[in-house]
Amino acid sequence: MTKTLKILSTISFIAMAIVLTFVGVWALTDLDFTVGGDITYTAPEPQINLQQDPSGYFYVEMGTYNEEAVRWRLVGIKESGGSETTKFTGTTAPSAGSVGTFILETYTIIPHAFNETESSNEYATSDIRTYLNGDYITALNLANDTTYNAIAERSVADMYTDIGWNWYQRNSSYAENAVYSITTTNTESDKLWLMSVAEIYTLVGGGTIGADGTISDDWSTYYDNLIWNEFPYWLRSPDPTYSNLAFYIHPEGNCYYNIVTDTWAVRPAFNLEF
Repeated sequence: MTKTLKILSTISFIAMAIVLTFVGVWALTDLDFTVGGDITYTAPEPQINLQQDPSGYFYVEMGTYNEEAVRWRLVGIKESGGSETTKFTGTTAPSAGSVGTFILETYTIIPHAFNETESSNEYATSDIRTYLNGDYITALNLANDTTYNAIAERSVADMYTDIGWNWYQRNSSYAENAVYSITTTNTESDKLWLMSVAEIYTLVGGGTIGADGTISDDWSTYYDNLIWNEFPYWLRSPDPTYSNLAFYIHPEGNCYYNIVTDTWAVRPAFNLEF
């Protein structure tokens, strides 16, 4: 009899523990629950840990490299309801509803060819685009990062709206004579992407491009802004004449083209809605 009572007592204790745990789980997950109705769950909004460096610029930390946090700098802003991204120069955090453009700041020394075969400078089908949205995520431990998971994806089609280039790194004339179209059917969107020549000049460099296609300053004005640990990094803009050439930023800060099979650094950007 005593043994039976002990067993029943133990079973009762376990059953009560299960019930308490079950109730606790429902409470913790914020479930709206009614008998005979549907279970609904509203996920909490992702917390974007926007920080400000003592020098004044804003950044987020996303991912790790060599067991250190990776920093991404806020360089562009598109205000809520706006259609154009401009260089971010604010001294206070962006307003809710705006979309910020961030570029990799931490020097990660991760190089990759634009294309592994010397056949195409088409960004939509390039090896570097595949890498940025595949193995690169693993390299920086991004998959489970809350900031990475909050990134606003950008359509590949949109990346082609300002991909054009004309030779203007040493003068003040610019004509966007090469607004490329995607030569393959592509309806995909990416979280990480390379900047174009126009974006690196305006958002990172600080120059402007007028409605008539004239740039505000010679590229040399912004060389210091474009240097990234004295290592060249790829842009997504193709050369308009030769299909085996794409553009990159030289360690001295100017812009050149090179053969797509060369391995320069990957310095991605992304958009984040506040």
